[in-house]
Amino acid sequence: MAKAARWVETGENPAILAFLSQPPAETLLAIHNLSGRRQVVDLPVTAGSRFEDVFSGQVYTSEAALHLEIEPYAYLWLKEI
Repeated sequence: MAKAARWVETGENPAILAFLSQPPAETLLAIHNLSGRRQVVDLPVTAGSRFEDVFSGQVYTSEAALHLEIEPYAYLWLKEI
């Protein structure tokens, strides 16, 4: 059975929209900056989780949270690896 998709808590930052999808094959975290300014966000994920940007191939590793800096109107689609 597939896990449910859900919104991800972005703290007090209304400019960031984050969504976690967990179909049977893979986990995808989509993060969108809806503002015209660079945004910094710490997303609550399991410590030690690793994600790969599906477009650039860049790898992100979480510590206590997944720390991201996102350019204006940019988005990241991160696949858990």
